[in-house]
Parts: sequence; structure tokens; C-alpha cells
Amino acid sequence: MNTSVRPVPDCVAQQKQWQALRDEAERIKAIPLAILCDEDLHRSTRYQIEDVGITLNYARQRVDHHTMDLLLNLAKTMQLPAAIDHFLRGGIVNSSERQPALHCDARAAYLSPDNPQSDFVRMDAMAKAIHNGEWLGYSGKPMEAIVHIGIGGSVLGVQLVVSALSDYHQSAVQVFFVSNVDYGDLASTLAQLNPQTTLFVVVSKSFTTAETQLNARSAREWLVSAAGRQASAEHIARHFIAVTAQPSIAASFDIAEENILPMGKEIGGRYSLWSAASLSAAVAVGMDHFRQFLQGAHMMDCHFHRTPLSENLPVILGLLSIWQSNFCDAHTQLILPYDYRLRYFPVYIQQVIMESNGKSVRHDGTLVPHTTAPAVWGEQGTNGQHSFHQWLHQGHVQAAIDFIVTLRDGYDQLEHRSAMVANCLAQSQCLMRGLNHDNVMALLHTQNKSKEECERLAPHLVAAGDRPSNLLVVERLTPNILGALAALYEHRVFVESVLWDINAFDQWGVEHGKHIARDIEKALQGSAAPCDAISRSVVERYRKQFSE
Repeated sequence: MNTSVRPVPDCVAQQKQWQALRDEAERIKAIPLAILCDEDLHRSTRYQIEDVGITLNYARQRVDHHTMDLLLNLAKTMQLPAAIDHFLRGGIVNSSERQPALHCDARAAYLSPDNPQSDFVRMDAMAKAIHNGEWLGYSGKPMEAIVHIGIGGSVLGVQLVVSALSDYHQSAVQVFFVSNVDYGDLASTLAQLNPQTTLFVVVSKSFTTAETQLNARSAREWLVSAAGRQASAEHIARHFIAVTAQPSIAASFDIAEENILPMGKEIGGRYSLWSAASLSAAVAVGMDHFRQFLQGAHMMDCHFHRTPLSENLPVILGLLSIWQSNFCDAHTQLILPYDYRLRYFPVYIQQVIMESNGKSVRHDGTLVPHTTAPAVWGEQGTNGQHSFHQWLHQGHVQAAIDFIVTLRDGYDQLEHRSAMVANCLAQSQCLMRGLNHDNVMALLHTQNKSKEECERLAPHLVAAGDRPSNLLVVERLTPNILGALAALYEHRVFVESVLWDINAFDQWGVEHGKHIARDIEKALQGSAAPCDAISRSVVERYRKQFSE
């Protein structure tokens, strides 16, 4: 472990930079975005970066060269280049738990032909055995389905990979995901499956996560009930694999030692997809494609480490996020992938951003004097256009928006793909340009409406425009590109955390609720566990339901 000390920024210099950016925001807000774009014939190329198969065009952001210089100066003042180097060389970045964050090291090590990690070799062997029909259940039949059980980071990234790389599936083994502690989630999944041919992959870094443990126990009960006397405990064990940083706890769950894959303690839960937790994805897409996915992420790591700040994809994306959130009053982040395969990308990134940077204290424990992570949400295009885009175009509150579009998919249906690309570009353009009163009146006149009717309707059609967005373009959604895209947003989160001087790698805020839930669960089951008056009233109603 690299125990070197993280770079500590100059707080006084930081305050001066933030004030300069506040002043800059007042200046540039007075210039309409359409004018910024129309008066600079080279703006589209001037504010565009392309590397690792991803193009980021931020020409529709409320920035000019002076704004970008100030943002880059803030990055330098906060010693961002040194912080990136410290992070990627394995330095301690999780200050509260005194740990490095080694998910980048893990994906690089998995790719090493000279010294592959032993757990990756085992994962490779398991994936191939399942894929090739060599992994047999209690009745001697090969596996036809995997149920991946976890919650949060133990599920979201893997589900993204399985869904996004559907064009690359190599196996007839179907992959299902169960995360919700509501039994309906598990029951609806099990109803589709044959217990003789179902394999459960239980993913939990601590292997004490209450929701995951409960779902795993229920899955085991279902399997034992179905197997009856046909199967011994040893045979049942063939239906369970665990991925965890606590193998001894997994073993106490009666999972065979040879079926336990380790997860590094320095790999945070929300980065689990870069560990053996992605076994289900590796089975679905095949190990060669999974390595390509890792390779794409590693290429983005190298780009992040070596590229100057002004041409660095994660750095520019992070700076623009800071600019919009802290200086341009956009306190929500909207991610709009115009590709059905990326439908789980917004929810994956939601966790990465909000669990990482949803903090209000600096590394030293003092309060951050401004807002940090925005609320993150999203939907696949074009669905969002028929639900919340009305709010985007004519509502009072602005959002920071990332449009993501792929130019080609795996289908020979150009009409559909052209419609997706056209809608993506149209929405970004309309948000920037809007529709003013004169344009609306001209439009209504072409519809042969009277002057009075035009005047009556015009206010309802006017859209203010002047709403910025980023546009990310990829040609094809390959395993390599998906890995790069995921790593791009991960590193964007790190950039933001450095500029806010917060710890992006702990998540203490989620722990207290877990402890309270355990107490209330005891009360629901009849003990005198303490809970407040409001909770107690519901507990009493719950207990009454089962006492009648």
C-alpha cells in the first residue's frame, strides 16, 4: 500500500479562485448561449475533446476561453494533477478509513499477461465452466440461469454490463438480478426458473449486508425445498457462489470454499464491477469481451493520468459539473443516453456520484461552504421526451444535462437509429436556442390562426432556451467503449471530490439507518426494541395484522 500523504490545497488561494468564478458567472450569464455559439465559427471544434473512442462536445455550455482558464486555474490551485497521480499510484485517498482506492489497479492487474491475479484466474475458470455447461447442479444438469444477488454497488454495475453488452452475449445462460429485500423481487424471479439448473451468485463485500443475506437465505430455502431428498448439502452447495472480502463469513453460510471468490478490501462497493463480482457478466458476454471491457476502462485510466488538464475528458467533465452546480444554479444532473442498451447507465452513475460525493464536510472534518454532489437522475431517450422534457424546456429550474448518443447499433434498422440520433441532437439544440415570442407568432400565423388567437397562445409556446448541455458521442457501444465510458464518469467524480476537498471513497451516511432498521425489525417481531412514536404506531399496526 502506498502510504504517501495526499496533496493538501491552499485554502486561501482556493477562496480567491471561487470568488473569481462567481464574478465570471455574473459576466457570462448576460450572454445568451445562442450568441456564444453563433459568433464563434470554430466553437464546435474548439470545445471538443476526443479520445479512447469517446467524443465530448461542450460547445453548448455557458463558457468561453476566459471561463475555462479560470476553471483550469481552480484545478491547479487544488493540486488536481498531483491528486490524480496520488490516487492512481495507490496513495491513501479514503482519509476517514485510511485506505487507498484500488479499483483501477485491479482492472490493470486483471489484464496483465505476465502476472494475472489468482482470483481472476479462478473467475475465468468458473465463467468458462458455467458457459461450457460443465458446472452441474444437484441433478447432474448444467446451469441454465444465474441469479445475481446483491444490492447497490454489488448489483448496479454488473447489471449495466450485462444489459449494455447484450449484442455480445456468448452464453445461453440467462442472468437475473435480485436486490430488493421485498420478497416480490425474488419470488417473481424464481417463478421463471428451474431449481435444478439455477446458480446463485451472492455478492457482498462484507457478507453481512442484511438485504443480501435475507435474499440468499430465501433462495437457499427455495432450492432445498425443491431438491427434497434428491440432494445432499454438498450437492446444494454447487448452486451457490459467493464474492466477498470476508470469505470466512461466506463459508459459515455453507458456501464451499472453492466457490468463494475474493473481493479486495480496497475496492469500494460501488466499484465492485471491477472485481470478481462481475462473474455473472463474464458468463454472459464471455471472458474475451469482459477483458475488452476492462481494457477500455484501463485506457481511460491512462488518459486520465497522462493527458494535460485542458484535453482531459474526466477533468473537463468534472470542471463543467462544478461550474454548473456551484456557479450556474443547476443542482440536478440529468443523464440521457439515447441508446436502449444504456438504460441502466443513469442509475449506475447515480450511485457512483451521490454515494461518493454526497458529503458536507472536507477531509479535515470542517464544513464545505458550498453545495457538493447534485441530485442525479436520468432516462433513456426518447422516453424522457414524453415525460419530463416539458420541465426541461419550460420549467423554472435548470438541470445539468449530459446527452449520450451512439451512432450505430447492432441492428440493420437505420430508420430507428436515425430517429434516435435526430431526437438527441434536436433536444440539445432546442434547449439551447429555445423559441421566442416572434418565432412563436410566425409559427402560429402559418397555421392560419387569427391575430387574437396567436396572441393568446403565444405565451404557452415560448421556451426560454439558454439551457446548456454536454454531448457525448460514440460510434458503437463495444465492450471497450462501455468500459471507457464507465471509467470516464468514475474519474469525473474524483475530480469533483478534489475540487470540493471531500472524501469520495467512504459512505458513513448510510450506516446509521441500517442500525435503526435492525432495532425496528426486532420490534416488529415482538421485542421491546426502542423506536420513536411515529415508527411505534406503524409497528403496532403491523403486529396487529399478524395477531388476528
